[in-house]
Amino acid sequence: MLEQIKAFCEVVKRGGLTKAARSLAISTPMVTRRIQQLELDLKAELFHRTTRQVLLTEAGKLFYQHALEMMAHYEAGENAVASLAEQVTGTLKIGLPLSISYFWVTTVLNKFYNQYPHINIHFVNGNHLTNFLAEGFDIVVHCGTLPDSRFYFKKIRDWKKITCAAPAYLKQYGTPKKPQELLQHKCIDHYDNYTQSWRYQVNNKQEEVVIQAHFKANNSLDIKNLAEIGLGIAYLPDFVVISALSDNKLVSILESYQPEPLGIYLVYASKQFLSKKTKVMLEFLTACLQQEVKVT
Repeated sequence: MLEQIKAFCEVVKRGGLTKAARSLAISTPMVTRRIQQLELDLKAELFHRTTRQVLLTEAGKLFYQHALEMMAHYEAGENAVASLAEQVTGTLKIGLPLSISYFWVTTVLNKFYNQYPHINIHFVNGNHLTNFLAEGFDIVVHCGTLPDSRFYFKKIRDWKKITCAAPAYLKQYGTPKKPQELLQHKCIDHYDNYTQSWRYQVNNKQEEVVIQAHFKANNSLDIKNLAEIGLGIAYLPDFVVISALSDNKLVSILESYQPEPLGIYLVYASKQFLSKKTKVMLEFLTACLQQEVKVT
């Protein structure tokens, strides 16, 4: 009905159908159809039509005052929404793995806050892609394959899975030479790995190798710590273990079976209607995640 009311107001303002059509950049028959539909909806004739002009009926005069108010309210609402989209204020809810937050984001968040002090930020650690919309996330940082194509995403970088263990563990229990030998070892797995398998490149193809988890944790940092103290073999992102490998706290194994790289993605629900606050956070996260993790 909004287009019909807009056409009605233009006809009154311009004094005719042809001039109204020119102003609205549509055809005169289109204006006529919109007026006719509006009259049907209102069950009242709005214009007296002659060959030279259109004049408001009593019902038309009455409706015109309300129509002007309706259009004014609509334009005010439209401007308010447009203004909100450009404001860098409000709250952002961001889901991301603890390791991503730890290595890339929270240590430099002061730079973002200094530039945008009116944005409130809520970080929720974990894998939140499956409940993205239900939990009201603005952005989710996802590591791995993308199971759902409904959302918009931006790939930032690649990362690799590293199979590793502490030197003390390998000295006591030996080093597996093939992925299939992992069943004979104590493994430390991610709590959300419901397949209870790790992926490897075997005979030039990806293969899921079943493991037996003696310990589980719901974040990579705890898994790394458990591996460092010799409790078993871990399967972790390269950026999580880079320092531990450099310091010989962990040793990389099964390197010839290393699986193909995975991606780190920024995932968001809408591309066309992104708010300004979401845009600047996407830019910030992109810059953060493009940096290399420092060896400490």
